[in-house]
Amino acid sequence: MQEIRLRAITANLGCGGPERAIHLSAADAWAGQIVAADVDLLFLQEVPSAEWLSRFELHGFRVFTAGTEAPSFRCRSAVVARSWLEPTPFDVSNAGYHGSYLAAATIRLPSVGQVACFSVHASPSRLRSDDESRWAGSPPPARSGGGRDAGRLWDADYVLATLADHARHGPVLAAGDLNEARRWDLTHPGETWGSEYFEAVAAADLVDCLHLLWGEEIATRGDYQIDHVLASRSLAVHIIEAKVLDHRLDESQHTPSDHRPVEFVIAVQ
Repeated sequence: MQEIRLRAITANLGCGGPERAIHLSAADAWAGQIVAADVDLLFLQEVPSAEWLSRFELHGFRVFTAGTEAPSFRCRSAVVARSWLEPTPFDVSNAGYHGSYLAAATIRLPSVGQVACFSVHASPSRLRSDDESRWAGSPPPARSGGGRDAGRLWDADYVLATLADHARHGPVLAAGDLNEARRWDLTHPGETWGSEYFEAVAAADLVDCLHLLWGEEIATRGDYQIDHVLASRSLAVHIIEAKVLDHRLDESQHTPSDHRPVEFVIAVQ
């Protein structure tokens, strides 16, 4: 049986922050390159708008963002998949909490079956009481962490809780900006935020695929790798290679995103 290699990219385009207008030109040029390239699956964060995403639909992709019932924030995520993957919408648990920071769709992979794909963006800001009030059910366990924020819950904890919830029902593939890094602990003596987070990932029976492949963290923003690929174990074995792309999303004179995209390959038969 012939092997199929699916090329996927996760990228924070940087269009959700104060420099949105500057980053938009770079995002436009990058999108033009992507639609002409052999890319099958995109996990995008901080996209400019739904209208900006429509260009992909003209080139054999389907686009999925948070449902209209979910809160819309300045930061928007999207899953963009080639039609041959048979993508369909997917209802995210606690969508009322995550809003436009999290998008999902299902795809069908040969030898794997139906996979729930999540483009994730965990906010690095401290949660407010009204943020936490949108969460339905018991909150996830807090990390001890250390430092002045010891015991505080972060958005990444809620994102992981949602991924773990869905992973109990079928294969999950999540990629994006988690704003979590193991290296944080090395540069902040006495703190354990990074190690505790990825221990929780493993406890949820999810695999940190890039770390498994590389055996280390490779920075994707500043000094830290905060962009990650998490997958159920049944799917993780099919992710065979990955690399951090050049931090410039295009060759224009405009400032691109401050994140470096990550490309990874899924091999199925």
